[in-house]
Amino acid sequence: MFFKKGVIIACLLIMAACYWYQLVIETGTNKEKIVKRIWTHVQKVYNSRYMSDLPKDISSIQEKRIQHLQKMCIEYRKSKEYKHPTLIHNLFYIKNLTFPPSQTTNRALWCPCFKAGHSSWINTLQELNANNSGFKFDLRENINKTLTTVRFINVRDPWERLLSAYSNRMTYQENSKYISRQRNTIGRRIMSRYYPDSNAMNIPYENISFTFKDFLRFIIDEPKQLSGRLDDHWVQYYEWCRPCDPYLDYNAIVKLETVTEDSNYVLEKIGVKTKIKDGPRKTAKYLQEQYKEVPHWIIDDLTKIFYWDFKLFDYDMNSPLVRKSIS
Repeated sequence: MFFKKGVIIACLLIMAACYWYQLVIETGTNKEKIVKRIWTHVQKVYNSRYMSDLPKDISSIQEKRIQHLQKMCIEYRKSKEYKHPTLIHNLFYIKNLTFPPSQTTNRALWCPCFKAGHSSWINTLQELNANNSGFKFDLRENINKTLTTVRFINVRDPWERLLSAYSNRMTYQENSKYISRQRNTIGRRIMSRYYPDSNAMNIPYENISFTFKDFLRFIIDEPKQLSGRLDDHWVQYYEWCRPCDPYLDYNAIVKLETVTEDSNYVLEKIGVKTKIKDGPRKTAKYLQEQYKEVPHWIIDDLTKIFYWDFKLFDYDMNSPLVRKSIS
């Protein structure tokens, strides 16, 4: 018994001596470097032993999101919004993603939602030389799910998305030559409606001016502002992507709040070796400041308009950042 313990201790001492000798050879006699090297090794051992057990499994997160969506879809299919959609089309804008054969032969189906991480995905697909053309047929009758490895939708907290749409599509960008279609058309209509003496239809583009509150109010007053529905950049996810229609059968949800992890999960499932990076976003404080001028009745009406976006994708329609700041 004592002999076995002695042999084990001797072996450990020999291993420690060998490791110490290797450190001295690689780092010299510098004590600081030796300590740093030992600490790095300890961290690696600890991470490999314990950190892998932490709840960071993106697959399980995606599974829970899909389960939540399917559960909420049961209720949504009973609603008038599902039975009488305002957006009637053949889903031509849903993308059929294909990649160079040298990268992967897998394909993906993507419903791209504007102001919810759309630009990051477009940039990544361009870097990959991917083809993101629309389908040439009516998906409701012809989609073959066996051909698509991943079928995903990108979304964002509806409150943040509305603010982003206003900031990016409705305000004047002084150093940009780009003319926003939304500002130039819908923006003029907003001014004409709430500022009738503004001569909004004839003033220069840079003089178009209205508040975030005006923008939100217009969504309530004129929900059929573009071909019988809301504009592409803030139309409801449930209208745009039809997440509860069985022929689409989404199996991944990319949220802007976790866009790096979610997007890399999708790319990995497709089999593409690249990473997507999160872009700059406005802070919670900025969100709170912008909504503090919005009255309760507007927030209440917006929760009705975007009710199923909140429910289907598990967002908080009573977000304290919005509710506690409003007047």
